[in-house]
Amino acid sequence: MTQELLHYTKGLKLLYVEDDPAAQTKFKEVFAILFSEVWAADNGAQGVELYQKHQPDIVITDIQMPLMDGLSMTRALRQISSDLPVILVTGHVEAELFLESIEIGVDAYLRKPLEQSQLFKTLLRVCQNLVALKKRKEENRYFTIITQSSLVCKFDPQGQITYANEKLSEATGYPADALIDTPFTDLVTDEKLYSMMWQMVRDQKIWRGRVTTVTKQGSALVLDMMAIAADETKEEVMTIGHDVTPMVALEAELEKERQKREIENAKEHFLVLFTHELKTPLNAIINFTKYLKGKSDTNQEVPPAKVTTLLGSILNNANTMLNQVSEILELSRIKSGKNSYERNTFALRSVVEELINGMQELIRHHNSEVTLSITPDTLIHSNQDYLKQILKHIFSNALIYGREKVVIAAEENERGITLCIEDDGPGIMNKEEVFNLYSHDNDELLHHGKEGIGLGLYF
Repeated sequence: MTQELLHYTKGLKLLYVEDDPAAQTKFKEVFAILFSEVWAADNGAQGVELYQKHQPDIVITDIQMPLMDGLSMTRALRQISSDLPVILVTGHVEAELFLESIEIGVDAYLRKPLEQSQLFKTLLRVCQNLVALKKRKEENRYFTIITQSSLVCKFDPQGQITYANEKLSEATGYPADALIDTPFTDLVTDEKLYSMMWQMVRDQKIWRGRVTTVTKQGSALVLDMMAIAADETKEEVMTIGHDVTPMVALEAELEKERQKREIENAKEHFLVLFTHELKTPLNAIINFTKYLKGKSDTNQEVPPAKVTTLLGSILNNANTMLNQVSEILELSRIKSGKNSYERNTFALRSVVEELINGMQELIRHHNSEVTLSITPDTLIHSNQDYLKQILKHIFSNALIYGREKVVIAAEENERGITLCIEDDGPGIMNKEEVFNLYSHDNDELLHHGKEGIGLGLYF
């Protein structure tokens, strides 16, 4: 009993009012062991004075005392604190006094001489009630703070809203009483989200997440929300939300500005790259054409094999320029959503063979050995033109950055067909970044410098 009692009394303060010096001394020592602080008064008037000064949690008082009796003192204390626990101690059991003590709202009644076991039993009951009351007050205080600053609602196992505070009403535009008995899914339309909340609450967990709902006016309302059990029975769920709509809108604006700056920077970077990439084949065309024209103007004969080689180089460089311009036009169509994507079924090997044949000069230039491992009956259903475009860029990268060997292979599996173009080069450092617009891999790794306009892998 003592340990259990100490659990409740050790943080409480006591006012003991007793006009008998012997009894006061004896029980003050007992109370000093149980309570954190104890004050003793000789009469009711002194008791009121000590209460006003120290604000104790519990009062134990005799009834018959000089100056002010215990009942009068209790009446005075009730004016200060209506829920103050008071235990009356008396040597006389009179019906009139008993009824008066009930009227005042005395919490317990003890007879003299005090027996320790009865005293402890009464104190345990009164202190348990007091601690529970303090806890409820604290919870109510927190709940008041929450409801004044947050959007709060509760719903039952059937999903019906049983409580909605004014903050939620103001944010959604619906009167609070109009929200009562409406389905919570009218507020949060995601059924999976609703089920997840219930499951986590039943598992004694707290659900946290971001929820988007629609106000009565039709505008989006974004809430950072948590869901917890409304009480120990877990028969209701309480959601506490904070309106983050302005913050989300600001984040969206900042993201737009960031993307806008990135696009501007990318455009500047692209113009430098594109100018450089067009200038190289254009210079080759001009120089080869000047050479042939100069020989023609002076009637100098040029060996046919050399003429064929130079004309081939002019044609290849012209095709390079045309491909780069075509890529820019294609990118523009993709960005504007005007590109068409028609699928058909075709043999993959024939497309790859056509690609290899069209890049023989680049293969010879890099002295690469190309191995093709695709069966003639491997069919795919896709857009042939886009596939050619993608394969061309990946294959050209393999030839440029590889060392000696490139293998093109296809393998059928449960997911479909996996097409692999593998080279023996140093590899790609930023495997995700190279798929971004106008991006290149680290030239220190590749030792080739940054080539191309950075559109190929983006497609």
